[in-house]
Amino acid sequence: MHNPAYYFRDTSAKATQALDLVMMTNGWRRFSWEEILKDKFPTIKYPYEQGVTITGKAMTSSRQPLQSGNVNFLIRIPRDSSQSFLMADVKPDGTFALNNLIFGDTANLYFQGQGAKANREVVVEFDRHFFDTYANVKTPIPLLPPPRSITGYSKITWLP
Repeated sequence: MHNPAYYFRDTSAKATQALDLVMMTNGWRRFSWEEILKDKFPTIKYPYEQGVTITGKAMTSSRQPLQSGNVNFLIRIPRDSSQSFLMADVKPDGTFALNNLIFGDTANLYFQGQGAKANREVVVEFDRHFFDTYANVKTPIPLLPPPRSITGYSKITWLP
C-alpha cells in the first residue's frame, strides 16, 4: 500500500469508498458488519491456538476408563537443558488435557499414567490433532504407524 494514512486522514466520500475497496480485497467483505454491530459474531471453525494442546484418555489394563488419577509429564528441551514437570488430572470418563504448552524448539515428553493402588498399570492413549493426516507411502521396507496406546513409562519427541 503506497500511502496508508490517506485512507484514515481524509474523510471525503472518495477516500471512504477507496477504504471499502481495500478492505474488500483483504478478506473483510466476508463479514456482515451489521450483524457484528448487533453482537452476532460468526462461528469460529478453528480456534486460535495459544500453544500446543495434548489430550488423550487414561485407561486401566482392561481398557476401562481410569476414573481417578492423573497423567504425569516430564518435558525436556534438549536445546537449553530446561525441563518441567506437569500433571494432568484425569476426569471420570478417563480423559485428560494439557493446554497451551509452548515449546521454542524440540521437546521430549516423558509420561506415566497414575491411578489408585488397584490400578497400577495405566494405558495412555493420545488423541490425534485435527491437522494430523496419514497417507500410504510406498517404501522398500514396511513402515509401521506410531502406536496410539502406550503402557508404563514412555517418551514422545515433539517437534514444533
